[in-house]
Amino acid sequence: MERSLLESEFGSYENLTDGRTLVLYYVNETPLKFTWNNVL
Repeated sequence: MERSLLESEFGSYENLTDGRTLVLYYVNETPLKFTWNNVL
């Protein structure tokens, strides 16, 4: 998934050094954090 799509859908995200991706998803202005392992 492209960065621009993630930013528009989830608000923001960042690649973690351990290979996971952190996504901040805002629901009613409350940030919820999602993490998952990247599958390459």
